[in-house]
Amino acid sequence: MVKKRTMRQTKYLLIIANIIVGIAIYFSLQNKDDNKNSFNEILISTLSDLHAVTLVEENNGIRVCLIKNQTEWFLEEPYKWEADKLALSSFQTKLAHLNIKELTSLENLKQKGEILEDYGINEKTSLIKLRNSDSIIEFRIGNLTRDRKSAYCLVHSSKLKEKKIYRIDKEIIEFCKKSPKEWTNTTFIKTPLYAIDSISITFEGSENLKNKTNLVKKDQNWFFTEPFSGEADTEKVLFQLNSLISSRILDFKVDDSHLDIVKNSFKARLEISGFNETETFEFQSIDNDVIIGITNSSKTKFRLEKEFLSLLSDWSTQLRSRSIFNFSENEIETLEVAYGNKKVSFFK
Repeated sequence: MVKKRTMRQTKYLLIIANIIVGIAIYFSLQNKDDNKNSFNEILISTLSDLHAVTLVEENNGIRVCLIKNQTEWFLEEPYKWEADKLALSSFQTKLAHLNIKELTSLENLKQKGEILEDYGINEKTSLIKLRNSDSIIEFRIGNLTRDRKSAYCLVHSSKLKEKKIYRIDKEIIEFCKKSPKEWTNTTFIKTPLYAIDSISITFEGSENLKNKTNLVKKDQNWFFTEPFSGEADTEKVLFQLNSLISSRILDFKVDDSHLDIVKNSFKARLEISGFNETETFEFQSIDNDVIIGITNSSKTKFRLEKEFLSLLSDWSTQLRSRSIFNFSENEIETLEVAYGNKKVSFFK
């Protein structure tokens, strides 16, 4: 009788224990799902109102910092320049859609006797840091997983306050491998073609002699004001302006040691006016293949193909209007051709 009672008690205890374990497992899984959803929500919220991005690639140590100034994005490091909006938009979209799976917390990692280096993570590994008005998220990227489809990442969110290791699609590595130029808007003339009202080109020749050409737009037609006054070929002017605006920067030079030299001794000066503002550019040859340029809106030097100077050369000859008559074909009503005593007349 005592034995049966003992077995019954043991059975009840096992049932109660199983219930307790089941409840514990349920809440544990529930907490994991809540944490996952919580981090995903924080990531999406941060990306949707992003204020700054920092990327560091472990192999070269190059640090790229992008800052949002009101509505515009700019590079702050390794040089200051306008950022490529499409590159930023692509980054935000791709990062938001990466598969992210929580593996373990940093605290549990220590309890298991493991260290971050086991996952290829240390203070020198690649870094992505996101910031908005009230949140900071930092990704430290480690080794690839065994299936080579994901990467281990140590993630720290200022809102969750706990560092955890996640398994994230390996595409996250590619963000850090991008060069600064890939985050940069490589155009340097910001005034759109339709808004340009005047353009001035000045070349410096030998003995400081300067040759200046100036054109202005009146009623959608272009005219020379220097070195002579006269009508320009509007179609050719627009084509030339489009070529200038389409020109792309080769790369950027962070070393400013030659900045003053370029400003004080230039090969060509370009001034473009529109929207009641004037952009000024100064160019100088630095070797046989490229030229160096500076704008009045930035201290950052940039390099261009030397052929760019040919777009500024000899405008007074190339862009001069060759028209003899100042009216169109539709306006002609009578045409007379005379040779000696002979004359032929044409009427519309």
